[in-house]
Amino acid sequence: MKISLFHKLTIVQIAIAISISFAATVKADVTTIQVNHEMGVGTPTARALEWFGNAVTEETDGAVKFRYFHTHELGSERETYDMLQSGAIQMGVSGAQIISVLAPEYGALLLPYVFADADHVTKVLNGKIGKEMHQQFLDQKGIRILGWAHRAPRHLTTSEKKVQSPADMKDLRIRIREIPVQIDAFRALGARPVPMAFPEVYTALQTGTIDAQENPASIMVANNFQEVQDNVTLTAHIREAFWWEISDRVWQNLSPEIQAAFDNNIDEAISLANQWEFEADGKYLAEFEAAGVNIIELDKETLNEFSSLVESVATEYADKWKEGVYEEIVRLR
Repeated sequence: MKISLFHKLTIVQIAIAISISFAATVKADVTTIQVNHEMGVGTPTARALEWFGNAVTEETDGAVKFRYFHTHELGSERETYDMLQSGAIQMGVSGAQIISVLAPEYGALLLPYVFADADHVTKVLNGKIGKEMHQQFLDQKGIRILGWAHRAPRHLTTSEKKVQSPADMKDLRIRIREIPVQIDAFRALGARPVPMAFPEVYTALQTGTIDAQENPASIMVANNFQEVQDNVTLTAHIREAFWWEISDRVWQNLSPEIQAAFDNNIDEAISLANQWEFEADGKYLAEFEAAGVNIIELDKETLNEFSSLVESVATEYADKWKEGVYEEIVRLR
């Protein structure tokens, strides 16, 4: 659904008004940090953010208070970037869209099967590529990355057809996010990708308009896809991160003591987010299996077949990506 310019401005204006009115209700010596993110209450990300907020508040003897806006109550990821730049909100958590919107030249990170496993993601995002990209967010957009956490991998679900090899992808009508490199990757696998607004996916699966979709298991269970899908193939084709970010304008106005409290607690908060995310992923897949959905595991050789078929897409996008980024990711496998 398209959002009008007026509506976008209204969302930002509301966020600013909330910021001003809320700040007016607290003591002058208390700093309020508003956090906007897409995940629901009780999810690993929400729990880790709350742990972090409590730790910082305790370390600063109440000099900092946190207020959380779950499920993007203050606006979408794109709107969050604008609000962070203006200081209308102080913190946010973003998924992969932060790359496609703020640093598209690092789009190689979004290519299916570019990451071998979670350790590979860690090497890349903690290494040269991650550091350079995060510095670009700061220098060009005024968004400072506090840390990043793993997001559980995206898997494939299907209705009747079981996907056990790349050949089974032929003509599969699958809902894909509107990320060009991912659309082209699924075409390279022989599928028929269908960009579609997420709220329409359940009904489209139910009516047979599409055959399949791909998401982390947490999203599948939260949206009851086990009711309209028969199979989950553990493709792990996309591995992404959650970036924890703060407005640099806000950061520069924090006292050294408060900045130190952020730095002292971010690593443990991220560690907990990772632990809870992967624990939850296993639980959600077990729920799918308990509901009668087939869980299909693929061996390494088969996964390599999938991966080799999308390598040609990297060549097609080479002129859109920063030189050497894709090659460095592959080198770190």
